[in-house]
Amino acid sequence: MKNTRIAIICLVLLAEFLSFCGIDKSKNSIGNPLPVLVLIEEPGFRSNIIPTSPQFILYDDGSVIYTKRKNEYQYAKISKDVFKELIPRDSFKSLKDYYDASDTTDLGSTSIKYLEDGNTYFVNVYADLQFENDRKRVPEDFLLTYDKILKQSENNGNLWIPNSIEIRFFGVSGSFKNPIKWPTKIPFVVKNKMDGTQVIYVEGKNCSEFIEFARKFKKGQVISFYGNTLSLHYRYIFPYEEMWMK
Repeated sequence: MKNTRIAIICLVLLAEFLSFCGIDKSKNSIGNPLPVLVLIEEPGFRSNIIPTSPQFILYDDGSVIYTKRKNEYQYAKISKDVFKELIPRDSFKSLKDYYDASDTTDLGSTSIKYLEDGNTYFVNVYADLQFENDRKRVPEDFLLTYDKILKQSENNGNLWIPNSIEIRFFGVSGSFKNPIKWPTKIPFVVKNKMDGTQVIYVEGKNCSEFIEFARKFKKGQVISFYGNTLSLHYRYIFPYEEMWMK
């Protein structure tokens, strides 16, 4: 009993010490970083096989995960000053949810999500952000954050491999030559989604093998999955992604 009381007292003192040091344990009780800023770019013309994952995620501990080249993500830790520089201005919160900034059809869209104090500020822009005429029609606060994200993504980091990859299959019509055969050496888990659809997950060390497999795909490529010719869409599962997907 005495030892139990001592342990409780120690825990209380530790909590008070952490509070004194400005460490908010209640915000992130399991010690993992939470997302703050997310960039998602959706292409216009979808190929049969594309990754549908964010291009940049900033976490509250200064961790960043971002795309560097095709099918490759990198990880880095940024300074507090760089972190503050990436955070959108307060006026970003007043932007509309959607802006149509181009007269061109079949373009992709770009979304930025900013998470602060339990609130999510979402802005989606339909435009070619490399085209000056489109950029003139995009809000300055959006462009400022977007350009800073791109600049930060130019830096080199360490290779980042997800712990899980979600894969969905879709039927295709017509005839396709030379479908790539699904490698049977890559195990997967089948799970039922809330909407009744089935998806498969590649997990753990097998993610690296799937990424190597995905690099072989060309635009419009289909696969042979246990005798069925299908198209495949996949996305990486990111830490605490439910925070920006809800």
